[in-house]
Amino acid sequence: MYITSNEIMIESVEIDLLVTEGLADKAKNAVDKVIKRIRELINKIINFIKGKLSKQTKQTEEVIKVVEKKVEAKEIEPEPAKPIKTLDIKKTENLQSAIEVLLDSVFRASSPITSDVNGDIEMVTEDLEKLKELNEKYAGQLIIKYTGDIMDLVHAMKKLNFNAELNLKMITQVEDKIAKKMDRLKTDLPDNTAEMFKLINLLQASVSFATHLNNIIISSISTTFLQIDN
Repeated sequence: MYITSNEIMIESVEIDLLVTEGLADKAKNAVDKVIKRIRELINKIINFIKGKLSKQTKQTEEVIKVVEKKVEAKEIEPEPAKPIKTLDIKKTENLQSAIEVLLDSVFRASSPITSDVNGDIEMVTEDLEKLKELNEKYAGQLIIKYTGDIMDLVHAMKKLNFNAELNLKMITQVEDKIAKKMDRLKTDLPDNTAEMFKLINLLQASVSFATHLNNIIISSISTTFLQIDN
């Protein structure tokens, strides 16, 4: 059974507390414990992406092809008989853009050699907060009732699904870089160990949040097509 995106968020918070409480004195056992927990979470996220999310986006691609043919053949009405509960396209696009910006910052900050730790922390924190603020702004507004043209909706969902798949690939790449960054720290603890682990924790928290939001979007896309092709 795969971990859920909510469980990913809970583990991320637990690791945050572990970093805050255990790394101030640079104790070797505290460092090893944090590395172990973050590595475990990385593996869980990768398995979650490969085991569920990537499969779901691929399945949706196939469903899109079927639905497009059915609409063209008029086997599905051009407008729904009843409103379809689906994603607000513009708001979802804005969220995906913010996710992409955050993942790009995380990718740059997860380089094995970091010359400006505080600068990287500031950059990633700013982009993470922007994403959180946008998510809070859209709380309760992301799902709408759609009554328009079905093919327009299909094409919009197709684009959202494609963007979600790109973000999944980026998350996988970022997790690999974070793991390598930790490997370097484990063999050679720098003078700014506490700051480095603050950065690594921030990077992982950002990836966890991006994964959580991506899961919501992917699940909603899938649900949309279940309503279209029922």
